[in-house]
Amino acid sequence: MKRWIVFFTVPILTIIILKLLLAFIMGYIFQIDPVGFWGVTASFIVNLFFGMTIFHCSPGKNVNLAYFFAFIYSAFGVYIGLSSEGQVMQVMGESVITEFSWVKEIILVFGIFSGIFGAFESEKEERA
Repeated sequence: MKRWIVFFTVPILTIIILKLLLAFIMGYIFQIDPVGFWGVTASFIVNLFFGMTIFHCSPGKNVNLAYFFAFIYSAFGVYIGLSSEGQVMQVMGESVITEFSWVKEIILVFGIFSGIFGAFESEKEERA
């Protein structure tokens, strides 16, 4: 039971912390646009680590379970993106609307699945 709780909580907490850290570094320190090339590249790297975390936290390091979790997470992200009109924020008196982007979402999903695949191949190589 403890492994399942770890499997469901640690990856989600990891992605929340990494995305907050990424937003702070990109927005506050370097003033990088999050939907530009460098912003999407940094988000890909964060999601790559997220995929690795999913695989390493899955009970028994089951790759199929990790892929299923990544699929559910990605499908939920696409559903939220398509069903909402975007996130509207007020920043210094200006309305900022964050809209859903297929290109960015596909790159982020590719990062998650690449992380799982890379962690699985690394684990397989260590066992050989």
